[in-house]
Amino acid sequence: MKGKKGTIMDNKYTPLVFLIIVLGFSAVVIAVRNMPSGFALQSQEIKKDSSNLDVNAVQGNTDGIQVVKIGLKGGNYYPKVINLAYGKPVTIQNDGTLAGCAMYVSQPQLRINANFEKNKEYTFTPTTKGTFVYTCSMGMYKGTMNVL
Repeated sequence: MKGKKGTIMDNKYTPLVFLIIVLGFSAVVIAVRNMPSGFALQSQEIKKDSSNLDVNAVQGNTDGIQVVKIGLKGGNYYPKVINLAYGKPVTIQNDGTLAGCAMYVSQPQLRINANFEKNKEYTFTPTTKGTFVYTCSMGMYKGTMNVL
């Protein structure tokens, strides 16, 4: 019968349209089910560990050398901020929590290229004043050094 139109079920795209509708509906259901937990996360107060907020992390000053112990806590290096004196040697030590790529500390402007996998400590002298972000070898972990 020429000119007679078939039903929607005769269309070759019907299974594809049906699949898209089912997947879309499933995505909406999953989003709605997870919505209350998402809102709950937004309203929770984040508690901060005071040891992760040290702003002056120099633990010692032996023979004119500033000694700083760094580690990992909360997904970043800690102490978060280290204040250093310009022109005075600094020894960075691993507090024992560094692992993986965090064992390799880098800060190009201060010429820091520490390898705590091989050495227990790393000594350098800051010769540039300013605020510098130091990272692991992959850039995943970060901390800040202020040279004053």
